[in-house]
Amino acid sequence: MKRTVFTLATVLVVLLAVFGVLVLRPMPKAKANNGCTKATLYGNYELVASGWYGHLDGPVEFLPANFSTLVFFNGNGSFTASNLNIVENGGLVAGSPFGPISGTYTIQPNCTSVLTIPNTPTPNPWDAVITGYGGAVDTGGDEIMGNIVSGNPNTTATFDAKRVAVGKWYFVP
Repeated sequence: MKRTVFTLATVLVVLLAVFGVLVLRPMPKAKANNGCTKATLYGNYELVASGWYGHLDGPVEFLPANFSTLVFFNGNGSFTASNLNIVENGGLVAGSPFGPISGTYTIQPNCTSVLTIPNTPTPNPWDAVITGYGGAVDTGGDEIMGNIVSGNPNTTATFDAKRVAVGKWYFVP
């Protein structure tokens, strides 16, 4: 009888302990989503993109293309890209790294965005208007990702940009 009471008491203590951990523990608070503005993007971001470029000289040939760059978003709708390295079909494009290249961005309250690199006043390396559509911005502004389409309809890519730490940057050309 004593053994049964002791076993039942032990089981009861274990169940109360499990109940206390599962039910009474503090619950983490959800991050409030206050939406996004142009100011959501501010600072240096490392942006990488991967996609395809269709050459139109001769037979149309689609080649893999990638690029990476350091982008500074000013929090007011403008950005500047520097040290833009372009890799096409496995080789670094002559002239890399390019820069500075500047553009503009808009962000909607639902955190979607559009980035635009015009082809004027100085042509960018693609010699076309570059637009980043379908961008989604992290509400904290730590990351932005989306799709890239150029004024040349044969160039498409996806991109991801993440905020980098503040500090001095040294680049090897």
